[in-house]
Amino acid sequence: MLAWILALILSVVAVTPAAAQQNNTNVTREQSRLLVDMPGTRGGHEGFQYIGWTSNYSMEGHFAFASASTSYPHARVWMTVLSRSHLWVNHGPMNEARLREMAPYLKDQAARPLSARPVPSSRNTEVVLFEVDGGECAIFSIRDLSTPGGAGAADLGTRGFHGVYCGAKGATLTKDLLEDVLGGIYFRHGGAVYRAYGDGTRPIPDHILRGPPLRGEAAPLAPVPG
Repeated sequence: MLAWILALILSVVAVTPAAAQQNNTNVTREQSRLLVDMPGTRGGHEGFQYIGWTSNYSMEGHFAFASASTSYPHARVWMTVLSRSHLWVNHGPMNEARLREMAPYLKDQAARPLSARPVPSSRNTEVVLFEVDGGECAIFSIRDLSTPGGAGAADLGTRGFHGVYCGAKGATLTKDLLEDVLGGIYFRHGGAVYRAYGDGTRPIPDHILRGPPLRGEAAPLAPVPG
């Protein structure tokens, strides 16, 4: 037991979006293990990618985006699943450079941190706000420190999420709205659907459960040659 604990302590990982973008392969909504359903994006555009296994970081990556038909609101989310001998430390610095890395379409826009605004915060969740291009964007990091019902204890702490959400132009990203943003991230595990954020008591919406088949694990897809 002591050796196992020491292995977990020594095998920690800090991951940035750039580290999780290798061999991206487009997948369908039915195949994706990551779904997003954030305020203002339903009925717009969405896309999914399987990033694959990154051996130097001992992790598997998944990506999803969703946006309104008019582009904003817009969300981009990554899910990274570490091997069972690793634990999360963080997803990298939560700063302007990180915002532009996750949302390259903002690279030419001025960004100003909004540090005085209340945002969701906990020991496993971090949210930072920016004023960008006449609107507001939030970057976030969630480390899954709980075990989904029915999952083995060895899965504890091996899943993480990070991303960016830019609201409608002129809209204020309040704390309540950001709670809905984080609550709109879902993942599949062990044949069931779970929320990435929250205490696990909030029910999964019917439109998520009744949508394209979500039961069962999607088989990893081979990278597209070239």
